[in-house]
Amino acid sequence: MRMAPSSGKITFYDVLRTLTAKDVLLAVIGAILLALGIINGTAVIIVAVIFISIGLWGYIYFSIAAKIASSEPHRAANEKPEIRHSSGSAGFDDLPYMNEDAEIQDDTKEMYDAVGERKFSMQNTGPVKYKKKEQLTTADLTEFFDLESEIFPSSSEPRSEFEFLLGKVLAAIKESLIAHTAAFFWVNFDKKQLVFQGRASDSQNLVAERKLPLGNDIVSQIARNGKPEFISHINPSSERDILHYYRDIDFVKSFIGVPVHYQGRESEKTVVGVLAIDSKAEDAFGSETLTLLGQFTKLLTALIKSHTEKYDLLLDSELVLAIRKMHESMRENLELRTIVQTLIDHTKRLIGYDYIAITMFNDDKRSWVIYQVDISEGGTYISPHQIINTEKSLVGAVLENNKHLLVDDLSTVDIPRFNDEEKIDSNGSILIAPISSFKKCYGTISLERRDRSGYSARDIEVLYRLVENTASALEILYMADLVDKYVIVDEETNVLKKNFFEQRLKDEIRRADDFGHDLTYVMLSIDSMQQILDRFGKDGLDSAIYSFSKFLQSAVRQYDLIGRLDYNKFGVILLNTAASDGYLWAEKVRKNFASQVLKLNNKTTSITISSGVCGLTESMQYSMFTKQVTAALQKAIQSGGNTVKVY
Repeated sequence: MRMAPSSGKITFYDVLRTLTAKDVLLAVIGAILLALGIINGTAVIIVAVIFISIGLWGYIYFSIAAKIASSEPHRAANEKPEIRHSSGSAGFDDLPYMNEDAEIQDDTKEMYDAVGERKFSMQNTGPVKYKKKEQLTTADLTEFFDLESEIFPSSSEPRSEFEFLLGKVLAAIKESLIAHTAAFFWVNFDKKQLVFQGRASDSQNLVAERKLPLGNDIVSQIARNGKPEFISHINPSSERDILHYYRDIDFVKSFIGVPVHYQGRESEKTVVGVLAIDSKAEDAFGSETLTLLGQFTKLLTALIKSHTEKYDLLLDSELVLAIRKMHESMRENLELRTIVQTLIDHTKRLIGYDYIAITMFNDDKRSWVIYQVDISEGGTYISPHQIINTEKSLVGAVLENNKHLLVDDLSTVDIPRFNDEEKIDSNGSILIAPISSFKKCYGTISLERRDRSGYSARDIEVLYRLVENTASALEILYMADLVDKYVIVDEETNVLKKNFFEQRLKDEIRRADDFGHDLTYVMLSIDSMQQILDRFGKDGLDSAIYSFSKFLQSAVRQYDLIGRLDYNKFGVILLNTAASDGYLWAEKVRKNFASQVLKLNNKTTSITISSGVCGLTESMQYSMFTKQVTAALQKAIQSGGNTVKVY
């Protein structure tokens, strides 16, 4: 018999039959990467994913073409043969050839070799039934889609998104190269570390640590040299020295690794990571693998660039939010302790530290001292109120130069941080920045970590923004102190401010002693202030206080003195007036003011006051004078208000 020759035409069924689950998976991964890049990526990412997708689809195309070409000589054997009969020969027309459900009933043996080519012999003349042909099964959707997770993670935090996409890329690399492990390492040259960031592996023997020392292994060599490396054969006895990311020998036979470069906004292109792939087969990688990995590294570079920009944007937004909260806290309570504590809180949240110390100038000691210390965990550090050695210390150098100072390794410095008496159990890294405005330095902030190289350029930039706003708040506080010190009149009531009133009282006490004049001190306050506040609000209470101050100014003589001692408390110095006359004056003021009708927030009401009166006696000192008049006012208030008491 003779079989008809093959037509040589490749049908769609031939292509479909040649496809494997791996080919379909690679095609879908290429489509997903292309779609994600076009929808959400920048121009760099779009170009990178186009290269990756073309590379994957090209790989699939040539793979299918090679399979079809290798199976062409056997097409005739797999097709139904054309059978011709010789005269007197036994016929084969009744053979159940076309019945796919038939079972093997003959002794004829069918054999398949390694690539699935079928060989058989037909020497027997008995009836022959052939093995059922395998049908193309429907692929499980889980081979094409990750149904257990979203295309993008629910978290919008840049690090989570980067780790998610990195895992997908490493899985694609591992599958496309039929690798044992595909891993990505960050490179930190400052800390001399490799950070095990992502992995896709069949092994259960990978190290659990994220941070590995930068040593002599192959990944560290790639990081230092910035050049690709591949090993075609790894001796098991040296595997542990070459591949540090396995806990023990995993019998890896070949390896390829490529550096991942990145160029920041203000830096030259440098190695930031290493892509490492290994296999349990020898000579598993070659030059074509290097070309494919080149496309993947471009994609990783694009992902890193996108991650870095998003992370910088996130830090900027966090910094803006922190500055806004600082302003809100300082607006509510503009005091030195509030300002310093706000700086510490936001520094801890945005930068982090193990130890922090704030230095301020102490007017009483006429020296720079430790104002506040905070320790995140246990340890020994400098104590508050200690004096800074400005001539020989790290903080003293910052105060003198008004510039920040960063020391990555304190064990290399032979001068103290603050003074010679300090006892600190850390030799990591320290960052010191001045808290200064354009004209004045208010102090320093010192951040210290137990590990070396603990602070980056980004940390310095964030700290500068925080101390700038702190210095602005201190500038406002300093100017407010100057106003309190040199401005005489209270701006809300137009009477003397407390410090000037008290100074004038001291002067009048000395004058009365020198010339034997009478002097009476009257202290007055508005009754039921909380009720007024609850009923009329803050504006209503302010209006009542202003009305009372105007009434007092109209009730005194031109040479008498009025001062605001507290929010609702006033003092009046009646010159050349005896205590009895002072009592009569205070009683008159009480009655006349209680009879007035005040309009507060479009509502009318009347308000009462309480008064304490004390006359100056011979050799009475200022402290005793004020103490007695305060006691008289307290008696008037405790008696129910709307009364005058004399001490």
